[in-house]
Amino acid sequence: MRVEWGKRQCLDWWRAALRYPVAERAGCFVCHPVSHLAWTSSAGLPPPPQWMAQLDGSYLPRESPPLKTPSLLSFPGAAAINSATRTMALQVDWDRVRSLTAELEFELEKETGSLRDGLSIASMSRTVDATFDPLEGHWQVELSSLDLVIAHAMLDLPVVVRPAPSPEPQSPEPTIGRAATLTRGLDETKLFPIFKRAGELERVRSASISIQDGWQTNPTAAGGTGRPLRLLDPALVMSSRDLEALVWPKVWHFAKKLRTIYGDVKEGESDYADSHQAAAHVFGTVPVTWVPLARRWMSGNRHRVMASRLAGLPFAAAPTSKSEDPWAD
Repeated sequence: MRVEWGKRQCLDWWRAALRYPVAERAGCFVCHPVSHLAWTSSAGLPPPPQWMAQLDGSYLPRESPPLKTPSLLSFPGAAAINSATRTMALQVDWDRVRSLTAELEFELEKETGSLRDGLSIASMSRTVDATFDPLEGHWQVELSSLDLVIAHAMLDLPVVVRPAPSPEPQSPEPTIGRAATLTRGLDETKLFPIFKRAGELERVRSASISIQDGWQTNPTAAGGTGRPLRLLDPALVMSSRDLEALVWPKVWHFAKKLRTIYGDVKEGESDYADSHQAAAHVFGTVPVTWVPLARRWMSGNRHRVMASRLAGLPFAAAPTSKSEDPWAD
């Protein structure tokens, strides 16, 4: 695991993900969990911009391996299909994802570096299910396998995929003209950035929360400024990054750091406020903007917010000047 995750390291990770070679093994195939597999469906959503395919495609190898399974190169628009916006809208059990990742990481550490054909033994023992979607042109992760796929992404591990039978081909339909009902467990109230980019604000769905919901005030002053530290529940936040995927090893690195800071301290205990202060000192304060149309807070920061969601902890936040004041009388 890298100690530092700056912009250069994050870009290198994504380029490596897009170049990752795919291999067949005993009726399955081994691939990258983010660049080769779609975590969410695009049914009912505007398509990614055309230039996304060119951006992702520029990093692909010139020749694909002679595989029997269809479309095993990094699919066009992978960063948008698995974007921070869509991922933070997934209705998965993030506590389970964290536990599963920690369990897999523990198994890896027991292997003491043992690899077979470049693949971890712990990883080989777990397969995920995916179905090839001929209309969208990529492999779709089955919901039952999504937790495990995310865990592999956080540990920067390839996944062993067991192909499920593809659905019968149907006549293509215009994406924008499809029914507004979205599938695959997405919280539709967190998809505002996608509809805004497409100029389809009439399709935005509003959450049933108020501007004050999810906030708490830490009694310890923020950084000695005399102002109280404001904390926000990451479960109520959507991401503005609808064209950028999360760098999952960075998320895991941050989440583990947060859990270390808090340790075994529980909410309500005397040391809990100090833990909030310590986390804010390490990670800083995240600017958030209230979006009245969606009735949600939105953040442009991907990794600190997602790490807090994964860790099950609030994060230090501050409303931008564009937002209403949640504490106004």
